[in-house]
Amino acid sequence: MTGDPRLRDLYLEAVELDDVAREELLGRLRAAEPALAAALARLLARPESEASPIDRLPALGAPSRDPATVPTRVGPYRILREIGRGGMGRVFLAEQETPDFRRTVALKLIDRHAEDDEAVRRFRDEVRILAALDHPGIARFLDGGRSPEGIWFLALEYVEGVDLLSHARQLKLDIPARVRLFLAVVDAVAFAHERGVVHRDLKPGNVLVGRDGSPRLLDFGISKLLDPEEGAGLTTTRQAGRPLTPAYASPEQLEGGAVTTASDSYSLAVMLYELLTGARPSTTSARSGTAPEPPSALVRRASSSAQEGSTTARRSPARRLRRRPISRDLDAICLFALRADPAARYPGAAELAADLRRYLEGSPVMARLRSGRSPTRELLARHRTAAVLTAALLLAALLFGLSSLLRVQADGAVRTALRARSFPLDATRLPTLEDAQRRWSEAPSDTAAGAVVAMVLVEQRRFEEARFAIQRIRQIPGRELDPLADYAEAASAVALGEHQRALVLFTRGLETAVREQRSDLVGGLRLARGTTLLRLGERTAARSELEAACGELERAGDHKTLVRAWNAVALEDLRRGDLAASQQAFEEALAAAGRAGSRALVTRSNFAQLDLLRGRPDLAEAKLAEIAEARRREPNPVREGQARLQLAIALRDLGRAEEAAAALDRAIALLRTAGAEPSLGAALHERALAALAGGRLSEVDALAAELEAISSTTLNRRPLGFASTLRARSAALTADLAAARAGFAEARRLLLANGDLDLAAASDLAWVECEWHAGDLVEAERILAEALRPLEHPEATLPGFFGALLQIRLDLAAGRSAEGARRLAHLGNSWATSSSVGRRLSFLAARAALAASERRPVEAATDLDAAVALAAVSRNRVAELELRLELAAVRPRPGVVDGIEREARALGLLALAEQARRAGAERSLP
Repeated sequence: MTGDPRLRDLYLEAVELDDVAREELLGRLRAAEPALAAALARLLARPESEASPIDRLPALGAPSRDPATVPTRVGPYRILREIGRGGMGRVFLAEQETPDFRRTVALKLIDRHAEDDEAVRRFRDEVRILAALDHPGIARFLDGGRSPEGIWFLALEYVEGVDLLSHARQLKLDIPARVRLFLAVVDAVAFAHERGVVHRDLKPGNVLVGRDGSPRLLDFGISKLLDPEEGAGLTTTRQAGRPLTPAYASPEQLEGGAVTTASDSYSLAVMLYELLTGARPSTTSARSGTAPEPPSALVRRASSSAQEGSTTARRSPARRLRRRPISRDLDAICLFALRADPAARYPGAAELAADLRRYLEGSPVMARLRSGRSPTRELLARHRTAAVLTAALLLAALLFGLSSLLRVQADGAVRTALRARSFPLDATRLPTLEDAQRRWSEAPSDTAAGAVVAMVLVEQRRFEEARFAIQRIRQIPGRELDPLADYAEAASAVALGEHQRALVLFTRGLETAVREQRSDLVGGLRLARGTTLLRLGERTAARSELEAACGELERAGDHKTLVRAWNAVALEDLRRGDLAASQQAFEEALAAAGRAGSRALVTRSNFAQLDLLRGRPDLAEAKLAEIAEARRREPNPVREGQARLQLAIALRDLGRAEEAAAALDRAIALLRTAGAEPSLGAALHERALAALAGGRLSEVDALAAELEAISSTTLNRRPLGFASTLRARSAALTADLAAARAGFAEARRLLLANGDLDLAAASDLAWVECEWHAGDLVEAERILAEALRPLEHPEATLPGFFGALLQIRLDLAAGRSAEGARRLAHLGNSWATSSSVGRRLSFLAARAALAASERRPVEAATDLDAAVALAAVSRNRVAELELRLELAAVRPRPGVVDGIEREARALGLLALAEQARRAGAERSLP
């Protein structure tokens, strides 16, 4: 079957036509695209007896037994009436009569002679499959075989009810109720998958909901047992001629590929989509190789159309569902399961069921974490920090501060995208709305001027006005499909989170620009298409498109847009864990900026973030100081505040605590004055981490309260998660272990519920340190494993480094010195001279601990002296006391431990004071 994605749509259209209309369709197609027409003709001409990649029901051809001839009895079953037809035969309502009881059953009879080996084999397969599936969500197998009359039959539990969609409509179920109903169906399919059975024809008509409200899955007539003899496990099935329902079939079924449990996941997703919206996902998107429109967007669009008085829209199923909001989580679940590549969707029904349960529980769904992340979240998800001693406070600043700051940049992604999309115009700044409207009124036939007006309106989130502006552009004679009109409409879709629709529009605009040889637009459209593919999780295709965009922009001499293209490539390389490639791409971006005469502050900022994540705050500080000074000269206090916050983080990682405090004070003042609460929350969190490191616990409590107030104002759970983590850390330092554990658990719940997987991991790693100091090594290692599991390239990233250091400390505490030595040797000794105080301090402490465990006290003391000095210069009082206590163990001196205990108690660090008391008591023993 040809790889042209349009073939599926054309086939589904053709099979619904009569012979005359089908031939007319083929004729038109032959005139336009002969190769595609030939592929479609071959597909339609394939005999039904052949193993076809797309089979229509019924698939067994004309029955050899006259279907009009209905037996009155088959064995002990008395036929009452016909209730259905399928690919292999007919289904009757029948009554089983025995001397002891009578019961109503669904009786399936094969419409073939007993000598038809293939039909009999398939029938026996169905009997064997159903006999193995004893589940409340699957119609129960009662009996099967060959009757004395020579008729093959199958007797099943008779379910009196209506199909899945009718049940939901009749009861007017809301969205959560529909999901709960559907989850029962998915559980039944998962049960079959666990037993090696793929259904292969899942559709609403194969699910009946009984009077008790419980759905039953029917018709395993075309199912296959997965073939263990071919070593396939739960991966492939034998390919044989089989019927299916094209509207619900997966792409691999339609193309004759291997049918797996992932194929059922796709069919279930079509059913879920239809259950949520009242319409099946459109297949027109296949023509551009994209996924369908998100369910929420379809319902929203139907509602919008109805407001314009559209009778069709008022009657549409999606319109009837408009008052039942569909969350982004459900969008993500549907679109993830509807991916064309089986390897990229849920591998089976169990995984789909798990995500639906997460949705119902209000927990983050894996589909959204895997495929719906912003580029910022992807960047930081691969650079989660870990805690080693209380240097964790400095490292948490890197992650929490950068994450919050970058998320603010992500919140401005629409603005950045719009500027990128204004490549034929001034790419550095959008005009005011008044200026844009004036310019368009002076040149009403200028599509670029109209696109600018639309994009300014989108930036101001005035979407209805933007839509009317786009309609005006399309009314310009000959410009109905102008690339800039598609571009502006896609900008609106991006702002609304409708990335699938945006991709369709960008693709169409690109095709038009290429066809019309508008080389000034091609590069920018490729860039927009590539970044949209990234948002949709199509990273391989996105990387290819971004590279193509760089080439087009270089040839067109559009160096300003080229900066943004290389910036996108650099971030994608960073997501893939290729730090060297990311650095090279950033350097290309800055070279393009030099040719364009642009400061490229956003790109420089991103490059500085890479430096911080690589453990090079010295390189980051130089860039960030320049950026902060440039932002100072702009009339935007928020941008300067964000730049000062980043600079403060870099300065603290360099150990320049006083300069960091001054930069942070300036950032907080700017952000508080501007009312920029998201960035203000990040800055307050950074100040609280500095207070924790300094042992100023009363300040921590006040800052946590302010973060809680920000959360209540913004209705964002992240500041509340910050506050919970801070209180948990403070409780751990004051020896309130129960409060610490409860706080870390609450922080984890809040951050995960907010979709902040990276920040939840950082909080968990602080929890690891808490359990370690409490002596519960088993729990500490369990939490550490959970926190580090998502990392794909730990050897190349910051969290891999700090995770290894923390694991070394746990290894040594558990008596696994050899394993700890192996991990430390793998890291290498270069970190002992790193410009990052946090990394150098933590590495020296781990190396000292290993030396002490191997009875090399002089080497241990040397590293600990250096670490204590670093903690002191960076104003990390807690780390300094902890390290001095470790130093006292390898180089005992009178009165040192008692002095540490007194200092710790004076600061309220009761956990550390207790550690010192125990250490002193142990030394006093004879």
